[in-house]
Amino acid sequence: MPVKSLSGALFSIAQPTMVEDFQNGLANRWDPVAVVGGDFGRFARFEGGKLVVNVPEGNSWRKTGIQSKQPIFTVERSFEAQPGLILIQTDPKLTTGFVVTLASDRMLLA
Repeated sequence: MPVKSLSGALFSIAQPTMVEDFQNGLANRWDPVAVVGGDFGRFARFEGGKLVVNVPEGNSWRKTGIQSKQPIFTVERSFEAQPGLILIQTDPKLTTGFVVTLASDRMLLA
């Protein structure tokens, strides 16, 4: 997939090296996030291999989602010429108030 960099140069993104499958829930890679009006137990469910999060209005900032347990990737100098891509697909009809957290160090958000 060709993508334009901030400098305007074109480069291509390699095929995904990781695709998450939620057939069996969060598995070993993720922890639930439920902060500032979020509630993973009430507002998140697994349906047909998808994580569906629908947080009703009036729940503060409504943050419900997932957080990686370990770093997902390492930033390397090669990213300058060959950037990485994190693509998170959501269905706007089924998903509201959804968050994904990625950080260099794991901080439990609960």
